[in-house]
Parts: sequence; C-alpha cells; structure tokens
Amino acid sequence: MKRARRPPRPRRLTLVVGTGRVGLALAYAQARYGDVVLLLGRRRGPWTRWAARQGIEGLTQLEAGRHAPDLVLLAVADEALAQVAGEVAAALAPQPRRLVAHVSGLHGLGPLAPFARRGAAVAALHPVLPFSGPDQMLLDLQGAPVTVLAGRGARARSLQLLARWGARPLLLRPGVDRRRYHLGLSLAANHVTALLAWSEALLAPALRAQARRGACRLAAAAVARVQALGPEQALTGP
Repeated sequence: MKRARRPPRPRRLTLVVGTGRVGLALAYAQARYGDVVLLLGRRRGPWTRWAARQGIEGLTQLEAGRHAPDLVLLAVADEALAQVAGEVAAALAPQPRRLVAHVSGLHGLGPLAPFARRGAAVAALHPVLPFSGPDQMLLDLQGAPVTVLAGRGARARSLQLLARWGARPLLLRPGVDRRRYHLGLSLAANHVTALLAWSEALLAPALRAQARRGACRLAAAAVARVQALGPEQALTGP
C-alpha cells in the first residue's frame, strides 16, 4: 500500500520594504532562496521592471489587511524608518509568527514597536559590508558579519535567517550605543572611501593614470598592517 504523499509546505511570504541597493539585494536573496517575495517602494521606476524579471511582485502601496507576510525586512533610510514601520504595521493582516527586521546600523528595536505591539517578533540585523548589485550580494553575504539585536522570541529565527544567507552573526548587547557603533562603521567604510578619492585627486598630477592604483595599494598595505599589528604599531611616517 502506497503512502499518501504529504502536501508540499507552503512557500514563505516575504515583504521587503525599500527599493535602494540594500532592498533590491535582500529581495533578490529571498527570492533565490525560494520565498514568495513582495517588494514595496514609494513610486514605480526601473526597480519595478527589475522585480518583474526576477519573479518578484512590485508594489507601491499595501491594501489594508490584504497581505500577511511571514517575514518583513525593512531597508529604508534611517530617518524614514520609524514612519515607514508604523505605516506598514498598520496595513498588514495579522500573522501569528511574523518576524520583522530592519537593516539599519543606527537604530535599535525602538522603530519596530508598532510591529511588536501587534505580536510580531522584532530584530535589528545589520550586515557589516557594502552592498553592490543584487546578484553579487549572495556571494558577499557568505561569511560576512551581520550584527544581531533581537527582541523577545526573535533570536532563534534571526539566526536561522542568517544561516540561510551564509552570514556570520555577531550578537549585540541590548544596551549598546548604536550611535558610536554606526559612527565606527562609517569611519571604516565611507570615510575611507572619501579619503581615497582625495588621495587619488592629489596624486593624479604626478602619477596620472596610476593614481588610483597607487592610493589603493598603499591603503591596502596600511589596513593589513593594522590588522596584523594594531593601529599604534602600524602607523608609519612622521
């Protein structure tokens, strides 16, 4: 007697909010991992055509009570996070095991309070890496550190999500100063990029086409020395 086949498990429904580089990368990753993905932006643009090519449904508004995603990922500007979180939380249909996470380095769990009040588990998951294109993100996330600040009931599911990405979790203490944390990362990324641009401009009259390569090779050597010796021992020159 043949065993009855179990019905296939329904695919997880994921809502990604934000159509910048991070939002597109997260939507692409979740779709590649088998989720049904909704991508929400303020207005239509090139991202809607991109989403259609990936089999992702692009939305510019949420009809009240229509969508009940299992996972919500917020990838919007720091200054807009609280407002967007409130609007999205109010528009979604109830879902008893919903996980909601934002990817801001600046904010903790406070902006996600509208979701928490509705019973969702909430977390701040901040990838410590620059985002390039969506297709590159799957490679970039492999082994990349992602800091985790998880609310009640969110830790295990957040770690499962990171394991799916292949990322390396770094658990943050609840009382960590997010402003210092965010500034430290900005100094190591955007500020270094700005300094390299300035260095290239200063070197261009002398090194011409080799200015960028020269600046980047010198910077790479300096970073390697800091990693090996620490900042004080690595510092060279007067």
